[in-house]
Amino acid sequence: MGLKDYFQFVASGDTFPRMKPDPLPLLEAAKSCAVSAEHALMVGDSVSDIQAGKRANFKTALVPYGYIGEYTADELDADYNIATIDQLASFLYQ
Repeated sequence: MGLKDYFQFVASGDTFPRMKPDPLPLLEAAKSCAVSAEHALMVGDSVSDIQAGKRANFKTALVPYGYIGEYTADELDADYNIATIDQLASFLYQ
């Protein structure tokens, strides 16, 4: 698809011995990119994404149109709610 060159690090559900909501995949991604957890942001659309981000000590951003299941955006308690990709871009460049 021609996307690989846009990413410094790619992992999937079977890359590490533990999966989200365990923080290991996020911590390894941050380590690979030489970013401290305090300067990282987990953008996700599920309870396991937000839980993993919080457990990794990342800031968290929820895109509430994904797989939040029976939860509401408020119940997931992400640091930020991002409704559109434009909103995410403007947030990142503040």
